[in-house]
Amino acid sequence: MYAMIQTRPDIAFSTSSVSQWSHNPSEEHEQGAQRILRYLDSTIDYCITYGGADSEVKLTGYVDANFASDKHTSKSTTSYVFMFNGGAISWCAKRQATVALSSTEAEYIALCQAAREAAWLRQLLTELGVYNGKPERLPERDREWQIRRVMVFCSL
Repeated sequence: MYAMIQTRPDIAFSTSSVSQWSHNPSEEHEQGAQRILRYLDSTIDYCITYGGADSEVKLTGYVDANFASDKHTSKSTTSYVFMFNGGAISWCAKRQATVALSSTEAEYIALCQAAREAAWLRQLLTELGVYNGKPERLPERDREWQIRRVMVFCSL
């Protein structure tokens, strides 16, 4: 769990999924946990790197939602990652608190959660003096444009 939270955003979703069954694991869950450990063993030299060739200091966020991914509760999953100067500084992969009625609603909920995190990160980095406070963009494939269209249509 420490690796997922502190150093390895690439295993956040799989570790979270396996952890949900820690009170009553089956053989399938044990195999999933072993697969995660094998992955960690084979990628032990992977690390988060900041800086590099791109010297521009910028905050970038990526967000996505998986509609009704939990077959027991029909809840969707929100996932986002924020990169600062080329390295991940904040990430999340968790089940949404409410049941979304459509994939667009699930995406909208995910965008709202990511926007809240983006505002907090921007404020923190601005107060630390390492960021100029320009608004960040949350690219989310083609769904972001679709959600904006829906919001404009609903406000007419």
